[in-house]
Amino acid sequence: MSELKIKDRYSNPDVRTETRKPIPEKIAELIDSCAVGDYQLSLLTGYHAWSGSSLKGAARQWAAKYAASRKALLNRINESIPPNYYAEPVLVFDEGRKRWVLQMVVEGPDCMDVHGAY
Repeated sequence: MSELKIKDRYSNPDVRTETRKPIPEKIAELIDSCAVGDYQLSLLTGYHAWSGSSLKGAARQWAAKYAASRKALLNRINESIPPNYYAEPVLVFDEGRKRWVLQMVVEGPDCMDVHGAY
């Protein structure tokens, strides 16, 4: 399996490497069902960035509302998945683009991977 390079933005500046283990389909479906509206669905598919950097034009004026929407989505996800799983946006190294990007990582007893486009 490939590896996932993760950098914790808050508590630890070091990079940790985890072995990727696919997210079970049942958990992925639960996560997808939490999206309300096109913006939240586009976060899960990878079209919009978790950092909010992909907001353009007039949407930038409403950045605080979009941030609240991202937070609400994460709260719904963490409430709906089993208690031994956890989802959070963290910095992940994108090998294709050769840079760090903010992605939602799901960790659980049998998985450790990015959910959505990578």
